Amino acid sequence: DEVDRLLIGVPWCQSGWDQDQGRCYLFSRANQTWEAARNSCLAQNADLVVINDQMEQNRTMSRVYWLGLSDQKVESQWLWVDGSPLKLSFLSTGEPNDSSNEDYGTMAIDGCWNDINCYMTDYWICKKPWFCYSLTELTTLDLASQCSNH
Repeated sequence: DEVDRLLIGVPWCQSGWDQDQGRCYLFSRANQTWEAARNSCLAQNADLVVINDQMEQNRTMSRVYWLGLSDQKVESQWLWVDGSPLKLSFLSTGEPNDSSNEDYGTMAIDGCWNDINCYMTDYWICKKPWFCYSLTELTTLDLASQCSNH
């Protein structure tokens, strides 16, 4: 029960969000452009998903989704929405190819990544850290320690 989790300070995600490995994920049920999808995530104190490891790649692949990946600022310099450069990659063979000015990363059903243009619409994944609450008075350090232990 949610109240019990709040009382003991267990990590928690909002209703409708999936919890995994210290992160909350929201899988959209509608299609939007990359910019509109990112704005939807930002409005919920989240951002488009940044894939940091194989486990996260496996967790998020299931259908076509926007990734928080773009080379919009500098062509061929792919950056995640958090500003970090693309290091780990699951790009399809021959991608990114910038066909028709494609500047935004997307994940296909098979988990392979592709670049597509800003006029396309796709589902998207929002990601943010999970919440940790406690109803007892704790210092910030105590709360951080309590949350990191769960």
